[in-house]
Amino acid sequence: MGLDMVANSIKTVMKNALCSIELYDIPFYEEKSSFGDLDVVAVAKPDVIIDELKYAGIQDISRNGNVVSFLAGIAGGHFQVDIICFPTQEQAKTAVNYFAYNDLGNLTGRLYHSIGFKYGHDGLSYVRRDGDYQVYTLPVSTDLDKMLAYIGLDPLKFHAGFKTLEEIFEYVASSPFYHPSIYLLENRNHIARVRDRKRKTYMEFIKWSKSHPMAGTEYTKPNKDAHLFDILAYFGATEQFSVLETAYSTKRLCKHLLNGD
Repeated sequence: MGLDMVANSIKTVMKNALCSIELYDIPFYEEKSSFGDLDVVAVAKPDVIIDELKYAGIQDISRNGNVVSFLAGIAGGHFQVDIICFPTQEQAKTAVNYFAYNDLGNLTGRLYHSIGFKYGHDGLSYVRRDGDYQVYTLPVSTDLDKMLAYIGLDPLKFHAGFKTLEEIFEYVASSPFYHPSIYLLENRNHIARVRDRKRKTYMEFIKWSKSHPMAGTEYTKPNKDAHLFDILAYFGATEQFSVLETAYSTKRLCKHLLNGD
């Protein structure tokens, strides 16, 4: 049974069991030949999903945070299904865009990280730090097309989909912010190294990047301060940034004036 047929069979099982739940498929590239598990995004609380699955007679259900997993018996085999739960439709759709096409969201996130921003399943955000202290997190955008366009990735190509894994790699490398060195494990922190070493697509991308014309060339770090105000203006988040910065400045002043001395 082909991958599409397996996926469709599993989706039928889920739709029958979760007929009252809003479910979203996560796109994968055309020539993907296998998967360790099938991921689906749902607009529901995990407890509700678990109750519905049990009511439908599905066994082997487990939960890890907002992810509910179960084994689906299809074509004589068993496939793990991971249902990733979000409370709102907007959050679910934003997550689908991030999870689409294997590790594309994570690879895209590295591009944004290189210019001082965070891109994840909840969209684009700015994490303000003062040394090791995290001051605040400013949500910047969940508009996929604008987020891709800013870093030089074609939104139309994303929506058209990808045939092969190499097409996905070429897509990421088409960004003017791309450089092989920003993906190397030795240039990541410990948590990221441990996490991404387990990601097959991420490790394949590192191998692919070694044959890229930019491999071995010196990497010039972008000016994060310059991109900060440019990105905030592009996404219309300048005013929110100013409010948060003013509040933090006031807090620091009070702390300076009202202390043990």
